[in-house]
Amino acid sequence: MSRRVTKNKLLKKSKDLENEVIQLRQLATILIDRTDWYQIIFNNCPFGIVITDLDFKLQDANSAFLGLLNYPSFDELKDSSVVGLIPDEFRCEDSIQKNIIDELYKDGITRVNSSLQSTRGDVIPVNITACIAKNDKGTPLKIAGFVEDDSAQAHFDRQLVQKDLEIEKLKKDLDEQKNFHKVILKQAKKNQKDMEESIILNIKEIIFPHLGKLQNTANLTDIQKEYIDLLKSQLNEIISPFYSELSSRYSDLTSMEFRIAGLVKEGKTTKEMARLLSLSAGTVEFHRNNIRKKLGIRNTKVNLRSHLIAME
Repeated sequence: MSRRVTKNKLLKKSKDLENEVIQLRQLATILIDRTDWYQIIFNNCPFGIVITDLDFKLQDANSAFLGLLNYPSFDELKDSSVVGLIPDEFRCEDSIQKNIIDELYKDGITRVNSSLQSTRGDVIPVNITACIAKNDKGTPLKIAGFVEDDSAQAHFDRQLVQKDLEIEKLKKDLDEQKNFHKVILKQAKKNQKDMEESIILNIKEIIFPHLGKLQNTANLTDIQKEYIDLLKSQLNEIISPFYSELSSRYSDLTSMEFRIAGLVKEGKTTKEMARLLSLSAGTVEFHRNNIRKKLGIRNTKVNLRSHLIAME
């Protein structure tokens, strides 16, 4: 499973949980002043509910809230302040608490991200949605707080952060691999160039001197002299940029077409090429036509030899 799919599943699961909590909140808020239903919802709600006075002093708390903080009964919390359950490092300043009260009086509802401390000393991240319950005349009477354990969401967030870190590491590793491949490719090109230079040097310093001695041998026939001239010419072509350019631009040329292209460039006639390559004139013409086709000059008035010479 890809990291993108895992990340999307975590986000969807988190969203589904959030929608479920919102629906439960709405139901609890509607029924808060209906005594019978209030007790059913209050005692069986899966997330914590607390009822406080307007100074945040606890008047009631359901079993989900008590279980979250590991309190055996509400008696241990009665008349204590919700603010006192918040660890010092997460506790709001008086001015912030006043802003919360102002929002409640203005909008009737507010939401706070905070943390609560259990009897075991655990710090539990929570989302608290608070709303004001009013009497028929609109006078605020008490505050209902809906407390969600945000540990699962925090876990999801940590997982997402971890996935992001893994993705960044993969990107970094990929960049390093790309750079490594560039270094390898650069070294390979250098090695190829060194090898080509070595071959050229050997041809010039070893093969050509032997061809010179062979050419000066007595009693050579005309065809033997022609073959020696041809061999010297083609070796010169090999060490020239012509064949390299022809090979790089037209890699679909066959080995025979490369040889005939070199002879055409040297100015050899079809008859001369046929004799040197032990081919028929028709076969040489067949290869010439293929060369023109692959070079893109078939059925044009472009001279093949001139075109090949211009490639140098």
